[in-house]
Amino acid sequence: MIPPNLDSRATLRTGSELYFLDGRFTAWAPAPTLRSTSPLERDRFAGREDRLSDVSKKMALACHTEGQGPELIMFHGGTGSWTHWIRNIPALREHFTVHAYDLPGNGDSPSVPGDITPHDYVDIVCESIREVGGATKPVFLCGFSFGGVIATMLTARMPEKVSRLALVAPGGL
Repeated sequence: MIPPNLDSRATLRTGSELYFLDGRFTAWAPAPTLRSTSPLERDRFAGREDRLSDVSKKMALACHTEGQGPELIMFHGGTGSWTHWIRNIPALREHFTVHAYDLPGNGDSPSVPGDITPHDYVDIVCESIREVGGATKPVFLCGFSFGGVIATMLTARMPEKVSRLALVAPGGL
């Protein structure tokens, strides 16, 4: 549920204004569901939690948290850090508990092996956000550029955990 007290002047930005949160909260869209007709594709992520790599089970990601309200998880782009969101956090923290993560191998998060697979990389992120807001409570996700790719992969992997997904200039999609 979108907070009814959302400031109509709040702006989501990354360097320049990209999305306007206009009281109707039009920048957010419902999280997509995985719609595959292939049983092989549907089962691709099934039970993945039980096969997490040793790397993902041991790694804790750095996270900057501010605010109070529904949980909003934000992923930065490229080789950045949570500071990609530094101009957004003041407006968003008035309405959300903002969790701005440093993705694996970026910012203050631990390095990852050079030969890490995309699946293992996403496993690390899944494990890190699993308990945000409680194990069963859905969260809002927002990803910029490469963070948008990660947010999309995470949503496909954990659809029950994501209630809204916002992609800001997602790379590779």
